[in-house]
Amino acid sequence: MYCGKCGKQIKDEAKFCPFCGSPQQAPPEPPAGAKKSPAGIIVASVVLGVAVLAASAVFLLFAHNLGFFGGGEKGKSKEGSDRHLSAEEKQQKEEVEGILEGLSAQDILHAYTSEKEQMDNYKANAEKCIEEGRYEDARQEMALWQNLIDAINGQNPYEMEVEQVDVSEFPKIKVYVRIQDKATKTAVKSLKMESFFVQERVGNADYTKRDILRAVQLDNVERLNISMLADVSGSMDGQPLKEAKFVMNDFLNSVQTGAGDSVCVISFADSVYINTAFTTDINYARNAVNGLVTYNMTALYDGLYVAIEQTAAQDGAKCVIAFTDGKDNISKCTPGIVAERAQRYNVPIYIIGVGNDLSTSDLESIASASGGFYRNVGQISSMSDIYNSIFRQQKEMYLVEYETLLQDQKEVLRNFNLDYVDETVAVRNEYEYVPSVYLEPTQSQAQMFVNDFIIYDSDRRYLTSADLGRLNQEQLRLARNEIYARKGRRFKDQNLQAYFNSKPWYHGTIAPESFTENMFNDYERANAYFIADYERLMGYIR
Repeated sequence: MYCGKCGKQIKDEAKFCPFCGSPQQAPPEPPAGAKKSPAGIIVASVVLGVAVLAASAVFLLFAHNLGFFGGGEKGKSKEGSDRHLSAEEKQQKEEVEGILEGLSAQDILHAYTSEKEQMDNYKANAEKCIEEGRYEDARQEMALWQNLIDAINGQNPYEMEVEQVDVSEFPKIKVYVRIQDKATKTAVKSLKMESFFVQERVGNADYTKRDILRAVQLDNVERLNISMLADVSGSMDGQPLKEAKFVMNDFLNSVQTGAGDSVCVISFADSVYINTAFTTDINYARNAVNGLVTYNMTALYDGLYVAIEQTAAQDGAKCVIAFTDGKDNISKCTPGIVAERAQRYNVPIYIIGVGNDLSTSDLESIASASGGFYRNVGQISSMSDIYNSIFRQQKEMYLVEYETLLQDQKEVLRNFNLDYVDETVAVRNEYEYVPSVYLEPTQSQAQMFVNDFIIYDSDRRYLTSADLGRLNQEQLRLARNEIYARKGRRFKDQNLQAYFNSKPWYHGTIAPESFTENMFNDYERANAYFIADYERLMGYIR
């Protein structure tokens, strides 16, 4: 027979339809006196029992779906779940479901893998909140989702710049970022650690989410290393140097020694002088500033080179602040060498030019390549505001720490995507770096004592303080002079001449008075100067 409601074929003896659960009319009784066989009775009983059980199961399923047994939200139909909502709650639910549908429909083409995963998390959280009737929580999740979409599409009013990456505690990576309002350039404060997320790729591998170990703003909490580079050429004599000392001393009053801030004082004129290495003793630095005296020439580019090398070897955030009132007229280093070193080691250089007799384009090029800036002022006393502005900007940065993968592969390129998303601010950026490059100033890479050279590759790579730290006083002297010997220069010093005559690679053909440093390539010129400066720092030469 067939069900009178759904029309499906069912057994003749069925009391309820196993498909729709509706009761069925009993089949007609056999004529009176008809004999019922025992087998027929048994079969009928079994069929009837099965039908009753099937109908009961269908009824229970329907009852559960309709919420008759109060079994919670899961499994309810939309009509059933909405049945007990007030009109206001129904309206709220419809609104958040509409927002969810709209967000889900957006096609985000330029999202990082980590951002796609984060948006999936926001969606799952919002759906759960809606299911549980927590509509305001759902709105908050979707607000974060929308903020992230706006950041990806460049529609958020904030921006993030990765200023520096420090690997001195490798495999811990310290990322220094500035997050600010695009229009006003005002730094955003009080950001939350839990709202940062980062994903890293090593080499050609897939991106992998990394845990944020720490995220804090530097101000009064984290160390900043500042190299103060001062022009003490002849034009600075008298009142100009007096005013410069006042500005530098005033700046030292701002340094946050409680946070571990460290300063270095370097001056340049005929050559470069490291008046004090990096120190947290502000009085020691102040004495170095007060002891500055003037000489004649202006070795600005050499001074910048030394400042970069000294600063790059420090742990944590770092920068160079330099001032000059004239054109360079004696340096061995070129502006290109200085810019390359600053960019390679990720050391921002801020240069203040005083007056008009300056190589403005070169100074702007160096500062821009390093991530710093160049400013010109009419008088030395005006430098004070710029010093304080630089310090404030550095201290407004955020430090974000994570641990990199494949810790034995320091030479492999790393890429990371960094995001910050909260109810108001959403920003993103990406960055790439090679750990071994940033470690060069602290870990020697030079080919020492091979092929009868002190430093075999001093003609093809820039040396670092870490390289020179492996040599004693006599070895430093020989390493500096072998740069000249490699070019065929002869020597007035008989001991030096005898030493190089013993080397199979040496062919001395150029008299000392005929030799010019134009014969050097950029590496040789910079390294010859840098070794001499290092010898002065160690007190080996004057």
